Amino acid sequence: MSTVCAIATPHGISALAIIRVTGPDTKEILKKIFFKNPSEISPKRIYRSFLYHPETKEILDEVTFVFYREPESYTGEDMLEIISHGGYIVPRLIEEAIIKAGADPALPGEFTKRRFLNGKIDLLQAESINEISRATTKSAVSITLSKLKRDVSKRFGVIQDEIIDLVKDFEAIIDFPEEDIPPLDDREIMKKYNSIIKKLENFIEEGEKGRKFLKGPKIAICGKTNVGKSTLFNALLERERAIVSEIPGTTRDYISEEVFIKEVLTKVFDTAGIRKTKGKVEKIGIKKTEQIIEQSDIIVYMLDASSKNEKLDGFIKNLKEKEKEIIVVFNKIDRGIKIDRKKLKRDLKDISFIFVSAKERKNIDKLRNLIEQKTMKIFGEPHFSLSERESRICVKVLTLIRESFTSFSKKLSEEIVVLPLKESLSLMNDLIGIDVEDKILEKIFENFCVGK
Repeated sequence: MSTVCAIATPHGISALAIIRVTGPDTKEILKKIFFKNPSEISPKRIYRSFLYHPETKEILDEVTFVFYREPESYTGEDMLEIISHGGYIVPRLIEEAIIKAGADPALPGEFTKRRFLNGKIDLLQAESINEISRATTKSAVSITLSKLKRDVSKRFGVIQDEIIDLVKDFEAIIDFPEEDIPPLDDREIMKKYNSIIKKLENFIEEGEKGRKFLKGPKIAICGKTNVGKSTLFNALLERERAIVSEIPGTTRDYISEEVFIKEVLTKVFDTAGIRKTKGKVEKIGIKKTEQIIEQSDIIVYMLDASSKNEKLDGFIKNLKEKEKEIIVVFNKIDRGIKIDRKKLKRDLKDISFIFVSAKERKNIDKLRNLIEQKTMKIFGEPHFSLSERESRICVKVLTLIRESFTSFSKKLSEEIVVLPLKESLSLMNDLIGIDVEDKILEKIFENFCVGK
């Protein structure tokens, strides 16, 4: 493997920057840029020194550095971490000097990839490192840390061991037909299948909930024209993002923003008002609104509390049938509440509703609390997450286990029954990184930051 280097901190004005080097020539590079004998450098000890350009001998910065000897480093190789002054220029000059001294620029995720290839972590842990760096809330960090701590790998390993145990039962009969091996106990085999299937189903369900939780819920603000959707959108964002007008149909297309609602990162959509229209552009906007509603987790449906004629329509019923989480918001209470509250309470049985003034920001915090409750109802409190790749593999494994179970139930031969089980084990190896293809690794690590 070549020796690579990268700036591990964001570019820009900062007090400090970190430049990392890893690979077999790390000691030689250390010697060229610090003019120190590597044998005199103790691993895991902080040194302070001037850093020089290897060719011009020009001083580039006064830095601190730590040398790590293989395998006691992040990557499992000889590794050097340099802490320099920050800014735009100094870290770049140091990186260029290290490249002149013999290193290659690192690819995205290359440090973590080498950590994985050198057996320091499995692939589940590797992916969690990227997730941690992208986490936006304390809960998100907790979820991703469970992977890094190998909690998820251990739980997955239990399922894998149960499949291996099941394969052994069938293989014994296939490999030793002449031996006096007692026939399989159908009840015990059924128990093993049921245990594996149940554990896998729970694993997939919780992992997918975790992934959705990390992404945050999608919230669609919708309703008829001129009920205050854009005003509410601005109120949740706490800034004037959407154009607000008394003219019905102002919002012809949706706009969206990410915003923290009670420490949960959510994506909020302000959509076009729903009404019968002949306008071609407005019709397109309404069609987009319907698509966003379909994709959203929580629907905030708005009505005008100051209108005597305001009433619920079939739209709410359709949302309930789609099993969407719904919050009905009665807006414009600053103009007075003129709707029939008693009738509404009867009509809104089992549906959450709230009275607000988006214009005056009244009860907006209560609405945020309600959104948080809905989010917890949808996602619960997952302990870990699965990436799309991981989830896809687990679903395929579950399909194969069920296929094997069906073959066993039909009393087909052990050779046919065991094939899907073996295929599932091969897929599970891909998940944790045993004999995984290079193309898959490249795809995983290309989404990492450079220097990670």
